[in-house]
Amino acid sequence: MQRMTEKYVIKSPSAMKLVSEKSRSWVRKIERGIVICTILYVLTRIYRTGAKAIMAYMIKQVLRRSKTIQNKYYKPMIDKEANSSVESMVPPSALTIMQGVPALRSIPAQGYDHKTLINWLNVLKTAGVDPHDGKMFAYAYATNNNHEEFLQEANNIYIHQNALNPFVFPALRKFETEVVRMTATMLNGDDDVRGNMTSGGSESILMAVKTYRDMALAIKGIEKPEMIVCISAHPAFDKAAHYFGVKTVKIQMNDKLEMDVDQIKKSINKNTMLIVASAPQYPHGIIDPIRAIAAVADTHNIPLHVDACIGGFILPWIRKLGYDIPDFGFEVPEVTSISVDVHKFGYSVKGASVILYRDETYRQYQFFTYSGWTGGFYISPTMQGTRGGGSMACAWSSIASLGEEGYMKFTKDMMETFTFLLTSLSSCPHIRILGNPKGPIIAFTTIGPNIFTVCDVMESSFGYHLDRQQNPACVHLTIMPIHMKIKQTFIDNLLSSIDTVLSQPSLQSQGSAAMYGMVAKIPSEEVVEDFLVSFLSKVYN
Repeated sequence: MQRMTEKYVIKSPSAMKLVSEKSRSWVRKIERGIVICTILYVLTRIYRTGAKAIMAYMIKQVLRRSKTIQNKYYKPMIDKEANSSVESMVPPSALTIMQGVPALRSIPAQGYDHKTLINWLNVLKTAGVDPHDGKMFAYAYATNNNHEEFLQEANNIYIHQNALNPFVFPALRKFETEVVRMTATMLNGDDDVRGNMTSGGSESILMAVKTYRDMALAIKGIEKPEMIVCISAHPAFDKAAHYFGVKTVKIQMNDKLEMDVDQIKKSINKNTMLIVASAPQYPHGIIDPIRAIAAVADTHNIPLHVDACIGGFILPWIRKLGYDIPDFGFEVPEVTSISVDVHKFGYSVKGASVILYRDETYRQYQFFTYSGWTGGFYISPTMQGTRGGGSMACAWSSIASLGEEGYMKFTKDMMETFTFLLTSLSSCPHIRILGNPKGPIIAFTTIGPNIFTVCDVMESSFGYHLDRQQNPACVHLTIMPIHMKIKQTFIDNLLSSIDTVLSQPSLQSQGSAAMYGMVAKIPSEEVVEDFLVSFLSKVYN
């Protein structure tokens, strides 16, 4: 055995050298193989993703990794632009009003009297846009003094009550469960539907994503969950994905600005935990094809969430008025949850939304419980611990006071205004409506003059506050009953603003048009997002 072993022992130096050269040769071949594979991978990525995307990625990496570039050039530029943007977005008149009230940088040694403070509060309120003027098309859903004063009274009665413990304040439990039940019934839910009130649409969406993430792990063992959303879906889904470690798979819109169903089919895999549809999506007011999406969800046994935050309290009444509204609620058997805001077209005060599930088998994954705390058992149905009673009381009171009759009247006024504006805008040669909206949202762009410059003129000359949108560049209008009184004035002011821009082309290189134009040329989304972070920091400094 020893002889046999010795036979294969290499003792010659020349032989050792030969083996060493062969080893290096193999190493060089492996290295060349790795280089070739890397080149092929990069070329494949360029082919599939596009050279622009690859270049954007490379620029992003250089900016991220080079501290010298970041500190000397990149960050100062971002900060300068953010400062400039914040300063330009606050009207001089608002600054003058704000300067009339002292800035409190520490707790005053002696408190101010109530009369002085109430006066300051009323003065500061005038620095913002008044929703009752009808010159704002988002954020606040004004009705009339009678309804709003009634809600203020309801809020004040429950200002100190806290839904953290529903047994200490049983009235809040009544409000919450009945708001949930009335909302579910409005959306064609049966007695099995369950839900909770939240502080707003974002929290309702956060709760839905958290629920399906935990459910996917518990039932299907999905450890790397994904959800399919359209690029027009509300960013709260991206926020939820970021918070909860869920990957978003983005679907493009079809030529009708609806979520593309064929793309959904191609995007489903073993990690898909949820499909999201909108009724309607916020940017353009288009209702996704819920029935068609539901069929895909059913085929693959995937939950389907419908985001009806803006449409939930208006689409049912539009349908009752005789308009053609496609199915989107629990009448679609495959819909497993719906988010809907009461503080939008439910006409309640801010801080009131509802998240609904088809039955308790879904909602149980929403709850948080902890039994190990020294302070006792801790249970929480939603994100918040403390939940103010005022918003619950107002939501319940708003629905109960308006009733179907009140909602139908508000909706009738809104739809008359919506139809008038849609017709008037469509007849203008310089305006193009995006998609085929059913109400209450209209999105339009301009043909010829820059749409953002037109917005600037509408704001500076006539005092409007208009929401600019991108991809494509357009303007968002959420039509409310309050806009009935200014509908003709709005059209007149818009046509006048278009004429101003056409007669003064230089305006198109200024204001928001210049800013959005600059952003559109930036090859990396991360650079834009760094700017937005800096912008937000300046806003709240």
